[in-house]
Amino acid sequence: MILDITAMRAAPRCGAKNRAGTPCRAPAMRGRRRCRLHGGKNPGAPRGHKRSLKTGAHTDAGRAATAAEAAAREAQQAALDHVLGVAEDVLNAAAAEQRAADRAAGKRGKRGQPRKVKLK
Repeated sequence: MILDITAMRAAPRCGAKNRAGTPCRAPAMRGRRRCRLHGGKNPGAPRGHKRSLKTGAHTDAGRAATAAEAAAREAQQAALDHVLGVAEDVLNAAAAEQRAADRAAGKRGKRGQPRKVKLK
């Protein structure tokens, strides 16, 4: 059996760089630019965004829902920041009262006055 290797020799080459820096000399797969060792068999990434349309993240309704959720999170965070600020003020006022009472009684902290309380 005699093989006609002229067609194989005329086939386009892969051309991917190997570790030595020279291009790969294997023939590229049909309809592809790379050989089977350098990703020629890989069909590539899916076309379009079919899955995102199934979940609804990239539809008008999905974008509106995401914006509403973000606004709700921001409102919650603002309320939490307000509560923490009030609590910090209350604790600082109590600490100031305690320092005044200690000062009146002649007591001092480890290094003079204790530091203010911070919750954040």
